Formats: sequence, C-alpha cells, structure tokens
Amino acid sequence: DETVMYGGGPEGIEQITVDSSNTHFKVCNGCLVHVDTGTLVIAPNNSSVPTDGSIKIIGAGAFGNNSTIQELELPDGVELLDVGCFSCSSIQKLTLPKSVLIVRGNAFGICANLSEIIVLGKNTEFEISAFTKKLNNGEPMPKVFWEYINPNLTIKAAPGSAVESCAKANEIA
Repeated sequence: DETVMYGGGPEGIEQITVDSSNTHFKVCNGCLVHVDTGTLVIAPNNSSVPTDGSIKIIGAGAFGNNSTIQELELPDGVELLDVGCFSCSSIQKLTLPKSVLIVRGNAFGICANLSEIIVLGKNTEFEISAFTKKLNNGEPMPKVFWEYINPNLTIKAAPGSAVESCAKANEIA
C-alpha cells in the first residue's frame, strides 16, 4: 500500500517502474503515485512532483532520504502532508498552496537544512509535532531531536493563520 516506503525507502533508488497491467500505481515525473488515493508514495532523488492535479496527498515518508530536493513549491490540489513526508530530506525551502488542509506530525522531522516554509492558506493546520520539538499533546520531545531543526527556520504565513499556534509552540519565527 502507500506506506510501503515510509521513512523514505532505501537510499539510492534511481528509478521506479510499475507493470503496465497495474491499475493502482503509476510512475509520474519519476515519482511513485497511488492512483486510487492521489498519494505521492515516494519521490526519489531527481524526481519532481506531478503538477497535473493528480496529487492530493504527500504520503508518509515520500521525500524521506531525498538528497537532491532543496526548493519545492507543491502544486495546487495537494491537501495533506502525511507523517514524516519530508523526514531526513535535504529540503531547504517549501511553499504550500492554499489547498493544503493539514500537515501531520513529524512531517519535517530531521530536516536540519529547512530554513523557510511559506504557507499560502490561512486555514492550513499543522499538528504541533510537525517539527519534532513537541508532541501533539504539547509535551516536549527529548532535546536530542531538537538538533535536527534549523534554529533559523521561519514560517511565512498570513497573520492569524492556523499555523501560527504550531510555530509558537515550537519556538519558530
């Protein structure tokens, strides 16, 4: 299923192929996509997010271990960033379209290079644990995890937007 590559899958994947008789999965722009759910399952190095409107979910661990992605503007239509979707990636700058409704826990765990997130939707919600500094109940994560968050990370969003409480809870500008 779409969680088969949770955690980013093996490093060094160069190409993904899907048998032509498989109607549930396809490869688009080098990414493995679960057609039935609109989930981007895995985005290996040197792939790009399909912009044809077919992607609704950035799946659990989809960009995990991706060492080539540095700047990304997700296409309109993406509604969910699932658990750990960018964990252990080299992402530095990310723009979320207005269509994103929720960003799940640990979405940006172990993203030491992430310096800027631009949130275009005023109602985009982030679970408090999206940045591995706090658990969803507000309790702090062990400090060892904090080193994986860029201390210069900033979130740019409209004043009063839903992401503001998550940023404050995680001490992010």
